[in-house]
Amino acid sequence: MTLVTTLRAGTLALLPAKCCVLTFDDGQDMDFVDVQHPTHGYQPSFARILREANARAASLGIAFQAHATSFVIANPLTRAEIQDKEMLGYPWMSDRWWQPAIESGLFHIASHSYDHLSASASRVRQQHNVR
Repeated sequence: MTLVTTLRAGTLALLPAKCCVLTFDDGQDMDFVDVQHPTHGYQPSFARILREANARAASLGIAFQAHATSFVIANPLTRAEIQDKEMLGYPWMSDRWWQPAIESGLFHIASHSYDHLSASASRVRQQHNVR
């Protein structure tokens, strides 16, 4: 059950007393893919952390299924500019993981925006190119 589903159906009372919504911003590869960072070493993905949490819950007999939504930047050119300017040139904002993430059942992929009005983008799609 998702918060959006219960909101749309008007069935918030069906949610547990305590719940949370997990979202990740900007759609970096690290949401779904483990990476070896040149300075900080091995970085487990959020997907790995979710899988491990789900496995631990199952081993304890807890009916629990962690799931998250990654809000991604749709424009590949903006993602490339952000990679170059903010991510040491590493290709860590690709779309290659989006479909496998959806198929994993751990993620939804949603649009954060076309270009996030990023300061790293040479041009954004805002009417006056204002960030």
